[in-house]
Amino acid sequence: MKKIVYILTLALFLLSCGSNGSKNIESTPTEFRILKVVENNYRETYYDYNEKNLLSQKRTFLVDGNQQDTEEFIYNSNNQLIKQSKQGHILFTYSSIDYKYGTLLSAQTALPVVVSHDANSSVFGTLTDTYVEYSYTLNEQNSATSLESTILYRNTIGAGMVPDEERVIEYSYDTQERLILKGARSYSYNEFGKLALESEEMYKTLYSYDENHRIVSAQSFAKDPQSLEWRETITKNYFYEEGVYDSSGFVPNYFDQGQYIDSGIY
Repeated sequence: MKKIVYILTLALFLLSCGSNGSKNIESTPTEFRILKVVENNYRETYYDYNEKNLLSQKRTFLVDGNQQDTEEFIYNSNNQLIKQSKQGHILFTYSSIDYKYGTLLSAQTALPVVVSHDANSSVFGTLTDTYVEYSYTLNEQNSATSLESTILYRNTIGAGMVPDEERVIEYSYDTQERLILKGARSYSYNEFGKLALESEEMYKTLYSYDENHRIVSAQSFAKDPQSLEWRETITKNYFYEEGVYDSSGFVPNYFDQGQYIDSGIY
């Protein structure tokens, strides 16, 4: 096995966006399409999709009807995510992530994999810039088989004495190539291969599914620092519509549907 780290500049990324369409692979529907997520009965998130049935927008509203934020997703011609951005309508916050693809191909999809991403956010006058490099394990054909580690560089301006941050996150997998460890966060699965538990020292999330193996709820807990007892913090309930949610080209930085998506990117 070999390891490789690719670092691209924004200029190279803009050029690569125009060339990523050299091989367009049709995506295969994998899940029923999520219509909305209700969180603790005080917030609802609605999911919108583009003509290719890829997630294009998430709109979040509070129970009083006020729109809290809007998150948008943009893809290249390979149906791979190249940009996601979130606009806060109440607190006037903003964040965005730009994903960069190189010439390294995925062993699973034969598509270019993410080599780095740039993220920035603005919250109450505090500006944060984050740059992440991706390192992969390669097979004998020099194709990426799994994400091995990421190196994160973060700089914050406007929040007092905040030091620059540099952090390495390593990834581990089980014999079925399912993610089981991302830094200090661990993942375990049910008998059907769906994500059942996501946990760290002080936090955990339990995922429940229906008879069609669709996620129906995600219960998050935090450990009380004094009593060390687990206390429920957030419960998300998922609702579906007649249709299909195509997640094969979506590159999440979280488990949006409570399940492992075999893209090598998290």
